[in-house]
Amino acid sequence: MKEALKRRLPAFRVAWRRLSRLRWAAKYRVVRYSGGRLLDPVTLRYVLTDPEVESFAYDLENTDELVTFCVDALGLDAALVRELIAEAAREPEFTTLLRARTRWAFDLKTQPPLGQRLLWWVIVRARKPSLIVETGVYEGLGSLVLLVAAERNAAEGGPDARVVGIDADRHAGRLVPEHLKHRWEKVVGYSTDVLEGAIAGRRVDLLVHDTPHTREIQEHEFGVALRHAADELTLVDGSGGTVDVLGRLCGEHGSRLWHFAPRPRRHPYRPQGVDVATFRQPPAGGEPVPADPAPGAGAS
Repeated sequence: MKEALKRRLPAFRVAWRRLSRLRWAAKYRVVRYSGGRLLDPVTLRYVLTDPEVESFAYDLENTDELVTFCVDALGLDAALVRELIAEAAREPEFTTLLRARTRWAFDLKTQPPLGQRLLWWVIVRARKPSLIVETGVYEGLGSLVLLVAAERNAAEGGPDARVVGIDADRHAGRLVPEHLKHRWEKVVGYSTDVLEGAIAGRRVDLLVHDTPHTREIQEHEFGVALRHAADELTLVDGSGGTVDVLGRLCGEHGSRLWHFAPRPRRHPYRPQGVDVATFRQPPAGGEPVPADPAPGAGAS
């Protein structure tokens, strides 16, 4: 009943989000789902004061495991990954500039940490995609990560990339500043209705799935991306394999599915994780290219 109302009344959905800091029962359900104890100081602080009930922002505890994951799953050099993670920590768009935009927002964290979105940063900075699709924009923290990474790539002589952000809420993406919107194509609608048209005639290098994690939606989003795939397409499943659509597609296309399990620091939420797979097109008249990178292979 509540979800049906939220779909039909966008204004209600926005108002409901704005009151998130006071939604103590919803936050308690998050704690119970994650197996936390209410009397734990970290948990209690989250329930009483945190504004997030979904799409959580947190500091990443296991960055060393993220480095290993990027080496194994993406074929990157470990030193490069560490430098990219450090680069994100120094980036003003994620620190001082973001803090200035969120300081007085009752329903937003002040300077929300990137959490598992650090992986998105590494993928874009290392692989330098030309067309990035994000399904599920929400407040726009992920969009900000993708756009800043694309902006840095372009400044260094990389592609003049575009980021297509799809969300049914026309208010989504308020964390994206005006000066980055020149490469952002925000499309309002459900991905099952608008994704195909949004990327018509173009080839997708990276798709990040963060819409509701249902089989129908994943089949559609991943299927459209594969039909519009660039020579190298990376698919990121924010559900962490809750629905095994990406795993099945890997089996069909000879790719390998990689899973990263982030551990939040000082936060009771326990995420499902994120799945990543790379699909490569064979050269014209050639043999299929293996989808798995060689561990430790360098990238620029």
